[in-house]
Amino acid sequence: MAAIRPLSAELQKIAIGELNEVPQRVPQDIAALREWIEKQPHLRARTDDQFLVSFLRGCKYSLEKAKSKIDYFYTIRTMLPDIFANNTMSDAKNLMIVRSAGIVALPNTLGVGGPVIGFSRYKIIDDLPITVKDFCRYTAMVTDKTIVGTDAYVIGGYMEIVDVEKVGMNAMSKFDPITSKQFSTYCIKGSAIRIKGVHVINAPKEAYTALNIIRNLFPASIKERYFIHRKMEDLYKYVPKEYLPIEYGGRNGSLPELAKKHEQDLLDFNYYFKENDKYGVDEHLRQGQKMDMNSIFGLEGTFRKLDID
Repeated sequence: MAAIRPLSAELQKIAIGELNEVPQRVPQDIAALREWIEKQPHLRARTDDQFLVSFLRGCKYSLEKAKSKIDYFYTIRTMLPDIFANNTMSDAKNLMIVRSAGIVALPNTLGVGGPVIGFSRYKIIDDLPITVKDFCRYTAMVTDKTIVGTDAYVIGGYMEIVDVEKVGMNAMSKFDPITSKQFSTYCIKGSAIRIKGVHVINAPKEAYTALNIIRNLFPASIKERYFIHRKMEDLYKYVPKEYLPIEYGGRNGSLPELAKKHEQDLLDFNYYFKENDKYGVDEHLRQGQKMDMNSIFGLEGTFRKLDID
């Protein structure tokens, strides 16, 4: 029997109906993925049941896709140590970000078994002494926790609401298209979480160029789910007002209270973050074609500097 959390009736129904999960076959699916990992000389990966079943679910039980996701998951992390290495709650900037309530997960999903709703306020990049890379580091750490800690993310998917109200020139000057490209590639190629939508709200006119550049970093399947809303009423067509935080007129938690809970949850998970540096890839040992920055990110994701007018 697989050592994984039992699912609620609603999530189990979605896992079976949408993700091709066959409950009685899950242990052998996990075993097959673990056996493949153990035969890869270049790959040092987690092989616990909960981690592996998350990737199987995120890939709708396609073993080949799960293999590819796990390989990219560790390959990209090894290539980008400035984002992924030594990334724990001991990092002062991670503590600063979580305490700002600038990135939280709202308690109620979008309907029963629906996607988890993340709520971000990009003004914290203005207000705090952080960069886009710091923002990505924190997001990567949170994602690590959700992959193995919260079944709703993996099974129901994830929807992000991004508030860019009052984002000033300080934040705009920190815009980093290379890091944004690299991190978005990681989310698409290496993450077990399915992105169900990105909704940008309160965008000033001067931010549209940067927001559209970010939108164009995603593949077509994600671009179709990336929306910049000029009015809050446009958001409500996709996310009813009741699902927003209390501070935005909804009934889905208070941002300061959620931030306190989120900080404690991450601190409780810090042992896991500390373990992450034990895992990765060694390209010298990879059988077949080697991976490099260009083959994963493309030229636009490897330039050291990109000037934008």
